[in-house]
Amino acid sequence: MKERIVIFSDIIGYIFLCLLVFFMGFSSAGIEICVSSALLVYAIRAVAKGDLKEMFTSSKLDLPILCFVLANIISYIINSLYFNGPIRYLFSRVGEYIMLYFLVIKAVNRGKRFNTILGILLFSSCLVGISGVYQQFTGLDLLRQRPLVNSHITSSFKHYNCFGGYLTLILPLSISITLSDRLRRICRIGGGILSALLTYCLVLTYSRGAWIGVIFGLIFIFGYYYRNASGVSFTKKLLIMFLVIAFFIGISFILPRSIKQRAVSIVRLESSGRLGIDGLYMRAIRLINQRPFFGNGVASYIYKSRSVWPHNSYLQMAGEIGLIGLFSFFWILIDLFIVGGRYLRKDKNPFLLGILAGILSFCIHCFFDSNLYWTQLAISFWFMVGLAISLYKINYQQNRLEYGIE
Repeated sequence: MKERIVIFSDIIGYIFLCLLVFFMGFSSAGIEICVSSALLVYAIRAVAKGDLKEMFTSSKLDLPILCFVLANIISYIINSLYFNGPIRYLFSRVGEYIMLYFLVIKAVNRGKRFNTILGILLFSSCLVGISGVYQQFTGLDLLRQRPLVNSHITSSFKHYNCFGGYLTLILPLSISITLSDRLRRICRIGGGILSALLTYCLVLTYSRGAWIGVIFGLIFIFGYYYRNASGVSFTKKLLIMFLVIAFFIGISFILPRSIKQRAVSIVRLESSGRLGIDGLYMRAIRLINQRPFFGNGVASYIYKSRSVWPHNSYLQMAGEIGLIGLFSFFWILIDLFIVGGRYLRKDKNPFLLGILAGILSFCIHCFFDSNLYWTQLAISFWFMVGLAISLYKINYQQNRLEYGIE
């Protein structure tokens, strides 16, 4: 009986994760329901096996994640005397994300499951992209009937910067699939179509931070392919680089004037009220200086600063959980890219390349917006981190890969 419960709960939990991936782009409520349900199912699985440790699984990021969680807990305890924030913030903003990370590694433990998750993710992003194009022409998106914001497309998201944050995670993945010579032609064609759709949406979000993030993601991808291209002479590599640069320069001449002006305004951050003595960044720095090590408490930023969000996830993180918490988060990212880089050197997997490039793009965008504090985007980010580690574990724990790579 216990074995049946374990097997059944594993399948049901995986199904909830598949639904989570599907809802990731257009339903915060769907995401919350799926995460909570998956956690409950895997808790039942752990109880049935008589070992609560079954809720977790070892990974290469365990130590930095532990430090990050402890930094959040200590910050909450220390500041509970000064800021009476509900303890649910500690679970909903930290516990839920970390548990999701471990559940992804636990559930996506075979190549076929990874393929299924990846297919659902790309299909869902295609729906979100189509919804964004539909919104551009009708004024309302197709999935949630959300209106344009300042004439910028938001698709099923509340704000165009949120939509841009979502695209930074997905677009590099679709581009990596398009460029890979290890995948079937039909996969590359589908990846190319999806890349064109999402690129069109990215441009029309007018999200400057997302543009910068994706540029860094593309540099990561093209730099990898440029360095690891076999059978290509140095002269051909230079020619390819020249053609890529010429392509982007040519595109800049045909873009609408409004997009050009938006791009030029990237270097004028003071226009958005972020710089200067009374700018958002300086307010955040002053708040950090009050309690630099463990911050002012989880979810305390708006209350403590008496201002709006700083539009910088890292300044907000330092303000809430301190520099120790911020550095532990950076430690997670550094270890992730060290592990991913070692794997890429051995296997040259296009999926991992795209996932890492997407995470890099997202993290760059976090310098310009509070992506890590939007539940929909934060869950997407931690899911992708878990998916990257899952891919690594599948590769090294199984003798035969089932990714559909030729």
